[in-house]
Amino acid sequence: MPQDRPRLPSPFRSLGHYADARTGFKKYLRAWQGEGQVAFQLGLWLNAKESLTKVIQLGEGDSNTWGLLGAVHSRLGDYINAEFAFRKAATMAPSNTDWKFGLADTFLKQERYPEAISLFDV
Repeated sequence: MPQDRPRLPSPFRSLGHYADARTGFKKYLRAWQGEGQVAFQLGLWLNAKESLTKVIQLGEGDSNTWGLLGAVHSRLGDYINAEFAFRKAATMAPSNTDWKFGLADTFLKQERYPEAISLFDV
């Protein structure tokens, strides 16, 4: 059976399949989610940002999506948007310390030390 794509490692193949699915169906939420998560795992920050943003636009802005988007913005050096996304994620899932640490990290990168410290005051 001929293949349209060269043989790539599994995560890259799945990324291609997600892209094919969402190209045919612009509002196919699961394809956007899957693509965003795989792109994040592969360190393809711009692809992850596009996909995760689209997931939120389609109405599926859960804490995981917002948190991953915060991490992507942080890695791209966009600390204002990272802060916003981490705040949303932390509000939606207050018991998830990953989002709290992500928010603290954005404060530290902006040299906003008192705000970072205040997140962990007991």
